[in-house]
Amino acid sequence: MDLLSQVLNLDEFKKKPPVLLDIGASGRLHPGWRRITKYSVCVAFDADSRAFGYNMLGGSKFAKLYTVNKIVAEQNGEKKFYLTKSSDCSSALLPDETGLKDWSFQELFQVEKIAELQTVSLPTVLNSLSLTYIDWFKTDSQGTDLRIFRSLNPEIISNMLLAEFEPGIMDAYIDEDKMHQVMAFMEDYPFWLSDLTVKGPQRIRKENLKKNFSPLEQKFLSCFLKESAFWGEMTYINTFGHEKIRSKRNVLLGWVFCTLKRQHGFAMELAQMGKSLFREPLFQSLESESIRMVKQNYWKLPFYLLNMVFKKIAG
Repeated sequence: MDLLSQVLNLDEFKKKPPVLLDIGASGRLHPGWRRITKYSVCVAFDADSRAFGYNMLGGSKFAKLYTVNKIVAEQNGEKKFYLTKSSDCSSALLPDETGLKDWSFQELFQVEKIAELQTVSLPTVLNSLSLTYIDWFKTDSQGTDLRIFRSLNPEIISNMLLAEFEPGIMDAYIDEDKMHQVMAFMEDYPFWLSDLTVKGPQRIRKENLKKNFSPLEQKFLSCFLKESAFWGEMTYINTFGHEKIRSKRNVLLGWVFCTLKRQHGFAMELAQMGKSLFREPLFQSLESESIRMVKQNYWKLPFYLLNMVFKKIAG
């Protein structure tokens, strides 16, 4: 049994298993969860049922799996839901035709159907499932990440260990939550930004694509035309700065999450915190494992140095 599995088999997690919340669970299991699914409770949402695939992938992989085919919103009720050509672009917000017209993937946002769907708030769902905490929050709600997150009780947010968002930078939807708003909101909570991956399509209008490039060339557009910044994938990790969050269970799970996210420096610090607080040999093993995970990448050093030399020559 590897060390991660050894940790998650402890009584702390049998009594209080990791809770993973996935908004926008369109057809695929979060790759970061594969090693922890059988120990975890997952609550997965996707209003566009054309794409929902956790049952297809095997809900039994989780200790418990709750699937909700409703729009997650700030409050319960009904709301229009715009089903687009690509299910990944479907949203409770209307696509911004003006903002999208200059971009190569504009047609993916074409609205094919408008449905009136029930909305449900996160507090309502958590109460109905008797869940009082979320350990790993992941959302890709197509424009409403922040307003959904803000609907949670501030205590639940503060005690969360990890939160992932995928907000826009440019205009894809009318009145969408943007990356700068997420960053401003998170400054008031005890988190640090672990990852920020900026992604996007090519800035070229569809008519110019069709006029000047063959269907084959259009298919491989990303090979010869630069992608631009349109949205970002963000990961926030709790700083563990407040004493209230420093239970043995949370420190252990924080180490697991940071290890999965390859944040081995912070994982090492959490192991040291656990060693100081709980005086148990397991935390020494976790610290040693984090150090080993860093050192196993030393083989990359020659390539790193060569890359620095080439950059200096090119510059």
